[in-house]
Amino acid sequence: MRRVLQLESVGVCERIVTEVAKLDDVDPVVLPPLYETIDPDALSSVFAQTRRGTVRSGRVEFRYAGYDVTVEFGAETVVTIE
Repeated sequence: MRRVLQLESVGVCERIVTEVAKLDDVDPVVLPPLYETIDPDALSSVFAQTRRGTVRSGRVEFRYAGYDVTVEFGAETVVTIE
């Protein structure tokens, strides 16, 4: 199953865990902590504006709880969970 989300960069880590839990039809607390896969602070920091105030853009891919997660960021944040 594939899920594609367009969302605000604030809370992206929590949203990833919540959406994976929905796909597995489980409570998010039974999933492994996200920090065992990727540093949530580092993931959140890629969304921060640069010192010049411009928006960063890029892509981060990782595997979490059996799913491939892709976070694309720029003008919009798009998370794909497959």
